[in-house]
Amino acid sequence: MNLELASTHLTAFIDLVDEFVPTYERRYGIGWNDDGDPRLAAPLTALDDKVRAALPLIREIAKALNASLIDELGEWPEGMRHHWTRARKAAVELRGAVEAQAQIDEVLGPVGPQLRAHSLHPVIWSTAAKLWDDGHHSQAIQAAAAALEGQLQAKLERPDLAGSDLAASFSVKPSAADFPRLVLPGFTPGSRTFISAHDGTAALIRGSMLAIRNPASHPGGPNPTQDEALEQLALLSFLTRLIDRAQPSPGD
Repeated sequence: MNLELASTHLTAFIDLVDEFVPTYERRYGIGWNDDGDPRLAAPLTALDDKVRAALPLIREIAKALNASLIDELGEWPEGMRHHWTRARKAAVELRGAVEAQAQIDEVLGPVGPQLRAHSLHPVIWSTAAKLWDDGHHSQAIQAAAAALEGQLQAKLERPDLAGSDLAASFSVKPSAADFPRLVLPGFTPGSRTFISAHDGTAALIRGSMLAIRNPASHPGGPNPTQDEALEQLALLSFLTRLIDRAQPSPGD
């Protein structure tokens, strides 16, 4: 999240509510014998609409910073000074959280990129999620690798090929009659970059089967830590995206 931008939007929202308040009080009056000014009905409605229009973004900020405040970001007329009192209070609290986070980042330094499991390729994460949530990380890796293998078999229409043998599908050699080839779009055929990308993808397939799937499937090896298991799923996810983009070789 861009903390500076979040703080700017929160401040703008608070200022908007603060602009609304005196108009609200002049419209309805602030004493028992004060009937207010009906001429301010239209300007007050316009300010109300501006606050409502700003709320969706403020709720998204709350979702990222403190989801417990989302319900406060609405209209609450009961027992309030005005119906945006609770929303303003929540926005002030969120701005404080933004400022605190900025101070934490300044003290601790940059966190760097963070890997979110739910952003992995849907085939990989949907296959692994239940096992992962149950704490069976090796089994989650095994299932995800099998799903990747199935994706590639389906793409090649060769269910009889399996494991590291599937790496040959990205060979830069001409297609064989019994083994179709896949090509990655966006590369000039025959160029050094083309060869590098396809040799690398073939190596990733071999490595995924030999260094990730097999140890997860067979006893005798060390169990990965949770971080290591997530990194392995990330590699499988990236490889699955490459397979998704690949197209049959023009020679097939």
